[in-house]
Amino acid sequence: MKNLHVAGSISEKINTAGIAERAISSTIENCRVSAQLNITQSSIGNRPIIGGIIEEAERGDIIIKNCLFDGAISAQRNGTYLGGLVGILSRNANVEIINSVFSPSTVPSVEKGGTMIVSNVGYDNVQITNCYYTEVLSELQGTDASSFSLDEMLENLGKPWTLL
Repeated sequence: MKNLHVAGSISEKINTAGIAERAISSTIENCRVSAQLNITQSSIGNRPIIGGIIEEAERGDIIIKNCLFDGAISAQRNGTYLGGLVGILSRNANVEIINSVFSPSTVPSVEKGGTMIVSNVGYDNVQITNCYYTEVLSELQGTDASSFSLDEMLENLGKPWTLL
C-alpha cells in the first residue's frame, strides 16, 4: 500500500483501524489516516483493539514507513487496547515502523496503549526508527514532537515529508 489518504469516519463494533484489519508480510508507505475511528460496542466479548493504521500485525515482515495518523479515536468501552499506528502485535510478526508520526486530535482512555504499537508478547520483534508522537499513551515509543519546531520536524523526517 502506498500513497493513500484515508479521511471520513470508520465505525466498527469491536476492532478497527484506519487502513487494514490484518497485515501479513506487508509494506505501508507514504500513507495518512485523518479519519475518525470509532468502536461502538460498549460491553460483552473480547477486548476492543484500535490501530491508527493497522489493527493487527498478524505475521511476516511488516513495514510502516513515512506514515501519519492525525485523525480522532473514540471508544464506548473501557479496556480498549490502542496502538497509535498498530493496534496489536502477534507472535509471528516482525514490525518495523520508520519515519512516522502519531498526532491524533482525540484519544479515549485505554487499558493498554502504545504510542506506536501494543504488544502482549514483548517487543523483541519491533523496531521503531525516527518516529514521533504528540499524544502520550501508556507505553512511550518514539520521540515527543512537542520539543521540535515544525521546520525541525520536517528536517528530521526528511523526504517525502512536506508541509501542506
